[in-house]
Order: sequence, then structure tokens, then C-alpha cells
Amino acid sequence: LLSPLLSSEPTNHTSPAPGMRESAIGAMGKPRSPWPPYLEPGLNWPQPRYVPMDLDVAAKTTLLKTIPHGLFICGVAEGEAVNGFTASWVTQGSFKPPLVVMGVRSDSTSHGMIQRTGRFSLNVMEVGQQEVVARFFRPQAAVGGRLAEVPYRLGVVLGLPLLEDCLGGLECELVGHVAAGDHTVFVGEVKAAVLHREGEALTMAHTRWTYGG
Repeated sequence: LLSPLLSSEPTNHTSPAPGMRESAIGAMGKPRSPWPPYLEPGLNWPQPRYVPMDLDVAAKTTLLKTIPHGLFICGVAEGEAVNGFTASWVTQGSFKPPLVVMGVRSDSTSHGMIQRTGRFSLNVMEVGQQEVVARFFRPQAAVGGRLAEVPYRLGVVLGLPLLEDCLGGLECELVGHVAAGDHTVFVGEVKAAVLHREGEALTMAHTRWTYGG
């Protein structure tokens, strides 16, 4: 921050002429400048210098990979088609209303389904379920192929896939999104929650996987 500089001119404590307002006329009888002394036009006050720097890619990658991420199975449904995929860029965004935030690759099949239907589910996986999560990394030719391998049912509120073997699941209604870069950030309001059991949620730290940087 810049701080005001003291003027080297002597201070004249003479009262302003009658009818002159102190707010508009200086003590020397000159119109008072609207500029603070350190921003006065025409004066060569030192200004801060901002030197553009190239992004340190190695540092950026290392630091972004330190951000902790959970591992979730996101479920989507459109008509008769259902699908699921692994989501790790997920966090809570609000208490009231309860919001969750999720990043999804913009070129994925499920991305389009979320955009068109305006809803998605999040299934919270438990430590030890890496094998289940890994199934949802693999691309599938047919929509619903991944969920064919894992028992699930459709939620009663939004009709979204909820896995039977996990800690629990959330059904979310889309309330906003930010489309930037190679992922879209979806914001969903939690409309229903099902708790199957309590336990320790699976995170990237429990695996050798990385998704970030």
C-alpha cells in the first residue's frame, strides 16, 4: 500500500477568506486539489513496479497436488440411460442451503447428461473400496456399462443412481456452473441423503493415484 507523503512546503495557518469553505480552499488560498499528494498528476512520485513472471510449472504442479481430494462415484440418469464415473474434485460449498461443488471433464458423456438433466448424485466410498472406484475410471462404450458391475438403486427423490455398498449417497439438483478450462465446475444443492453406515471415507491419500497439478 502507498502511504501519504508529508509536504515540504511550510504550513500557513491563516484562516480562509470569508465565504471560502475549508473543504474547497486550501490554507494558502489556492483551490484544494482533489488528488492526495502521493497521486498528484504531474509529480514524479515513485510508483510500485509489477514485473511479469512466467509461471513456475513444476512448483504449480507440486502445490496443486497437495490439495486433498476424496474419491466419489458420481451418478447421472437421463431417461433410461444411467452412468457413473469417479469424481475427486469435490467439496462442500455452503451450509444453507447445503451445496456441493464438483469439477467434471467437459468432454465426458456424463458432463452432457448433467447439463441436460440438471442433477447428479455423489456416492461416498469407504477406505478399502479402491477396486470399486477403479472400475469407474475405465471408459465404457455403452452408457450404464460401469454401473452394470456394481449394485445400485435409483433414489426416490431425483431418481439418481445410489450405490448399495458405500458409506452413503447424496442426490443433488444443479443450481449453477462455471465453464472454464477443460473442466466445468458444477454446483449442486443436496435434495436427499442416504446413510448406509458410518466409516472412514476413501481419499486420494489412501491410494497411489493422483489427479491434479
